[in-house]
Amino acid sequence: MEPRYHNGDIIFVDPDISAAQGSDVIVRLENSNEATFKQLVVEGSRRYLKPLNPRFPVIEITTRRAWSVW
Repeated sequence: MEPRYHNGDIIFVDPDISAAQGSDVIVRLENSNEATFKQLVVEGSRRYLKPLNPRFPVIEITTRRAWSVW
């Protein structure tokens, strides 16, 4: 996620704030203990999780997946 975030940086998350287009978010697949840090991209009715590292793929949030976004 460099250069925007650097190794060792600390991020703070407020789960009471709604995620909006362009927000950096913590996302967890429900029923899983794994989480990821991505940018939320909203295009019409479609939502995507864009990694800040361009070497990783963009993930579309679909109705088949139950995501928690903070």
